Amino acid sequence: MAGFIQNKNARKVSYLALHSLQPRAFFQYSQKRAKQVKLACKLPTHTSSFNYHHLDSLKVSIKPALAENFVIPKDAEDTDLEQYVASHVNYGVLGTKTFDILNFECISDPGVWTFITKLNEVVRDSSKKLGKNETLTYSLLNDLLRIVKLNTFPLIIRNTPICELFVGDHCVIAKPKFLIKSQDNVLVAVEDSHLNIVRPGNGFGEPQLAIEILSSEGENSRPYYDEKLGYYKDQTVFSIHVISTHVTFYKAVIPARYWNELENGYPENSQLKF
Repeated sequence: MAGFIQNKNARKVSYLALHSLQPRAFFQYSQKRAKQVKLACKLPTHTSSFNYHHLDSLKVSIKPALAENFVIPKDAEDTDLEQYVASHVNYGVLGTKTFDILNFECISDPGVWTFITKLNEVVRDSSKKLGKNETLTYSLLNDLLRIVKLNTFPLIIRNTPICELFVGDHCVIAKPKFLIKSQDNVLVAVEDSHLNIVRPGNGFGEPQLAIEILSSEGENSRPYYDEKLGYYKDQTVFSIHVISTHVTFYKAVIPARYWNELENGYPENSQLKF
């Protein structure tokens, strides 16, 4: 497929972007990208540099949920995860240097032994002033996602994928630690960090997380086409932000009209609330 659109406003389009498009969507998409767009030059190119004022330009805000089940839907089905609930193994117990999972006779499942042992390592590592080991949190989270069966079909986990968010012709590169994708295109982005990396000055990493959500959804919408909504469609994303042993859940509904406005640069009418 040619890497150029041949018209008087010819504009180069990356081969990777064209290769990901369905043929029926290509003509309309190429016409849209060929229009004169407003460049979002003030945006960083990588998520690590994003802050709240960048979210203001993109008309994205992060608000507390009105209720817990608004973000985390209640599941009526029974699960086999009760064995991982050990009320007597609290943060204080996990932080002791003499912690030994084999001393807890009430826990008999080897899988639970492994998970709680890794949790103990993360808690002890978080108390260090220097030399924190980020791989401990990554390993724990990797196990947790599979324990709750987020890598069981139709859900599929992708580790550290490279995602792109286009605002006009400006491209932002994101590398979330985990993406969980389902057949109906609902996608979950997961980010993990240490407390010594994220601080109040950078919103504890929330602006970076918001851009990772947008970039993940942007990648997810490329292969699909809707005749009524245009090239894009409404998308829902759930996100988990892990800072050491602190976990925050997010939900965002991103309408098709927001993606359409991003084609021309900063959105003018659409607003997003996470």
